[in-house]
Amino acid sequence: MLYWLTFLQALPTPELPASPRTQTKATVLAESPIELEEKNKLLKVTQAQQQQEAEIAEISRQQQVQANRLQAQVAIAESERQARLAQEDVAIAVATKKRESLIAEAERARAESAVTTAIEAIEVEKADRQKNLAIIAAEREAAEKRVLEQNVVEIDAFRRRRQAEIAPQAAELEAEALRPTATKPLLRQKGWRPCSQPRILLATPT
Repeated sequence: MLYWLTFLQALPTPELPASPRTQTKATVLAESPIELEEKNKLLKVTQAQQQQEAEIAEISRQQQVQANRLQAQVAIAESERQARLAQEDVAIAVATKKRESLIAEAERARAESAVTTAIEAIEVEKADRQKNLAIIAAEREAAEKRVLEQNVVEIDAFRRRRQAEIAPQAAELEAEALRPTATKPLLRQKGWRPCSQPRILLATPT
């Protein structure tokens, strides 16, 4: 193809008659066979040149169409790529937001669990303290009751013991009170005590 273009460009531009119709039959008949042959060659060359130019134009048109088609395909592919990237960005943003939400929810649940555990620990400690206080109070009450019962028993035993100790003296004092007055000094010489002393001993236990 390049060869034909170079060949056609090297050829001199033929000078065709302005209008073949103006030529007369006499002029045509007067032309020699050589001139007719040259004109035929020029005509063939011109036709070949026109055909070559038409082919080149068609090839250029097809190449342009192909280029436009490829450019359109590239634009479509780029648009699809941009749309896909946008979708991926949206998906990544949604996944990131969901992940952050889950992390925040886990942190909140952990904090609530810690607070609940602390409150439960405080309640357990409070219950243990109340239980211990109740046990201490019960033990104290039982101890006080035992001491009181023991004191009552000891006081009752002391009274009984003192009563047993002073019973003979009381009987003798009563007998002394029944005897005549003249015999009282004699009884005092024998070791009998006045009646008021046993009463004092009974009223002041140790």
